[in-house]
Amino acid sequence: MCDIGGIITPFIVYRLADVWHELPLVVFAVIGLIDGGLVLLLPETKGKALPETIEDAENMHRQGRPKEKIIYLHVQTSDAATN
Repeated sequence: MCDIGGIITPFIVYRLADVWHELPLVVFAVIGLIDGGLVLLLPETKGKALPETIEDAENMHRQGRPKEKIIYLHVQTSDAATN
């Protein structure tokens, strides 16, 4: 869909500019504001404070989940297998 949008966008911009010179800017600004508002409804960010620093963003997922249990396997080899 991004490729199709990238192909169609120049044609839409020129058509909108014929109607009113600033109309393409208004349309893209409104779409950006609507999309920005819709992002806040995503389950990952709904009801959570957004991170303000890179460190906050990196630690955002660690706060909600308990540490995963890691199982280490120790493989024993015998000398007979190498012969």
